[in-house]
Amino acid sequence: MDCKAETHYLEVTKLNETLQQTETEKNDLNVHIERLETQLTTVKTDNEHLKATLLEQQKLRRSLSENLAKQIEDHRIEFERLDAELKTAATDFAKVKDD
Repeated sequence: MDCKAETHYLEVTKLNETLQQTETEKNDLNVHIERLETQLTTVKTDNEHLKATLLEQQKLRRSLSENLAKQIEDHRIEFERLDAELKTAATDFAKVKDD
């Protein structure tokens, strides 16, 4: 082989090695991208689940707050009723005691 042909052969060989290395890197990147896409899908699914859970918790909190407000109002009304009964009973007792 003459010097020019040998140089050409070495250049082609080096280009083939570079091409093979580039293909290997490309394949590695594709595998990495597939893994990342799978992780992204998982994260999106988890995110949707968390959104649904948060919405459910917010609805539950709102419902509990409404129930608590109603119970407080019911207890206030009952307290006022019992307080009025107690005052009436005290007045009646005072009248009976005076008679």
